Amino acid sequence: MVVNVKNRRHTSKGIIIELTALLDVILIMLFWVMLNMQGESKEIKADTDARINALEQKLGAVKSEADREVEKAWDMANHINSEAAANQKALYEYEQGLLITLTLRYDEGAVLYIKNRERDIGSVNLSSAVNLAEEIADVLKKAEVSEDEVVLCAFIYDGNVALYRDVSVVREAMEQVSVLYAKCYCTNINMAF
Repeated sequence: MVVNVKNRRHTSKGIIIELTALLDVILIMLFWVMLNMQGESKEIKADTDARINALEQKLGAVKSEADREVEKAWDMANHINSEAAANQKALYEYEQGLLITLTLRYDEGAVLYIKNRERDIGSVNLSSAVNLAEEIADVLKKAEVSEDEVVLCAFIYDGNVALYRDVSVVREAMEQVSVLYAKCYCTNINMAF
């Protein structure tokens, strides 16, 4: 079969696209997107800057509080160190027998003899616990024992001779003295055999 090419006309209708108008629309849309993104990035940057500033302020407040807490801890540590040194000194003196002694005797009635490191600093007749506490505190002040000093003392009595009520009065008086002398520690020694 032979086809006559001459008689047959082949026509093709092509689609003609105008690219210039389409490119204009695409470029306009691209510029619009870029402008929107630039505006949004400014807003995001401003929001981010505000958050950073707020966090920096919070960080500054936290740092200031932490600095105050550290300073407070150092003050407490220094205070504890000075108290530990005072306690150690008092224990060393106690070990050496250098302490305040309160000795209950019945020479002419019940009398409490007070010594500081083997030196007589006073004597007090037993009365009520309140009066006895005041008199013991006066004797300690006269002996120049300061109220913030660590005071280790021993209450010495002979359980065969001493009356229970007298021992109780002295113990109660020493509890009251320890209110004024907060670092006053007193032990009881019964010399009865």
